[in-house]
This record gives sequence, C-alpha cells and structure tokens, in this order.
Amino acid sequence: MNCLYCGKEFKPDRKTHKFCSEKCQRKYRDQNHSDLESEREWERKAAQNLNKRYVKRLIYLLSGGSIKFKDITEGMIEAKRKAILELRFKRENHLLKRDRIIKGPYKCKCIICGIDFISTMSFANVCSKKCNNRKFANRIRLKYNPKPKKELKCKVCGQIFLSSKKQGLCSYKCRNKYRDRNHSDRARKFGCQHEYVNPIKVFIRDGWKCQLCGKQLRKKDRGKFIDLAPELDHIIPLSKGGAHSYLNTQCACRKCNGDKNDNNIGQLRMFG
Repeated sequence: MNCLYCGKEFKPDRKTHKFCSEKCQRKYRDQNHSDLESEREWERKAAQNLNKRYVKRLIYLLSGGSIKFKDITEGMIEAKRKAILELRFKRENHLLKRDRIIKGPYKCKCIICGIDFISTMSFANVCSKKCNNRKFANRIRLKYNPKPKKELKCKVCGQIFLSSKKQGLCSYKCRNKYRDRNHSDRARKFGCQHEYVNPIKVFIRDGWKCQLCGKQLRKKDRGKFIDLAPELDHIIPLSKGGAHSYLNTQCACRKCNGDKNDNNIGQLRMFG
C-alpha cells in the first residue's frame, strides 16, 4: 500500500492505516488545515465585497433550492446586493429592533463593598463577581437561618418564654390544653367536672372502633368531614351534667356522634 503523503510503499498493520509514519500524517493534516483557512479567507472577502458567485449562492440557499443557478439573472443579483447593503447600514447605526443599543455610562454604588463604579446598566448594584457571590450567599443565609427569638407570654399558664414562632404556647402540655379548651370551656359553662383528655389516647384505648356502630375507623380520617371520621364523644352529655374525663368519653364516628345528639347512649368506663 502507498502512503497518501509521500507515496512510499509500506505494509499497514490495519486496513484503516493510510500513512507510513506519524510525520506524514501530521504534514497531511497541516496541509489540509491551510487549505481550509485559505477558503475561509476567500469567503470573508467575498462577503465583504459581495461577489457575483457569493450572491448567487445566497439566493440559491435562501430559496431552498427552488431557484437554480441557471435561472438567476443579473437583476436578481443586484436587488439582493441592495438588500444586504441596507441591512448592514441598519445594523451599524442600531436601527434594528433586535440590536441592543448600549447606553450609559451610569454611576452606580455597590451594595456589599460600598464602592462607586461605572456601568452600562442603570440598575447595576454589584461591582464584581466576588460581590455578586457574596450577595447570593447573604440571601441564602437569610432564607435558611433561624429567625431571632422574642419574649412571648403563654396563653395557657401565663409564663414568659423565648420563641421565634407566633403560637404563644410554652410547652406540649400547654399546647394540648389549648387544643382541649372547647370541651373544658363547655364543662365550665354547665358547671361539670373537667380534666385534660387526650383524644388519641381514648381512640387507642377503644381500638379505633366506633363504640356505637362497631365500625373500624382510620387515623388519617381524623379531622375530615366524612361519616367515618373518628371523634371524641361524651357518654353522658355535658349539657346533662356529664364530666369531661377519660371515664365519660369514648370513640365514635362522625355520623353516630351527630345522630346521638344529647342522648345518653353507651356504657360508662370503669377505668380511664
């Protein structure tokens, strides 16, 4: 097999080998690169001077091959040249809408380091990349860092404590008591005995079953407006002197609790 560059005969190790050495391969590549560069230079000059050949090729490419080289006349070439020159004039003078008109310079002040700097944008507020990185870092810190704590007064026990939240409850005990305030307020209104009752403890004691109809209830349905939502029911209603305690409460579904109303249905517990 003969080498593509020097023409010497050699025995290739593979079928794809076309050169006798690496030097010939490099020289062949350099020669091809120089040819490509010369072609690019000719294209640049042709684009600047708008040669006949260059304009013809433009017409052919823009038409998608529908207008052939034979059909291109001199009048078409001149009209195309005029259109290209008008476009160039508009771009140079920034008359096109898509071209960005550079305004300024504007005097701006950096938010982070406080240095005055000049920019082409009137709304610039950062002088360098370092200040820009610091700006985003500060933004992330404000987002993820905890808020400062304030002195608040507990709504239940009246104790003063520090917290960043707006609930106004100092502990879990006070939170549970605050949730149970509706039942305890009603018990006070009717003059009944009352104590703190955790509804979930009552539901676990009764096995998450309605004590009136015997249906199995689900924990995730608590608080929903459906028939099988578990609710805390008083065996002897508060309006008839029943106490708000573990002995006088039971698990009931929403439908049975509504149908029962203020009737005495159910058996009192012997233990809580």
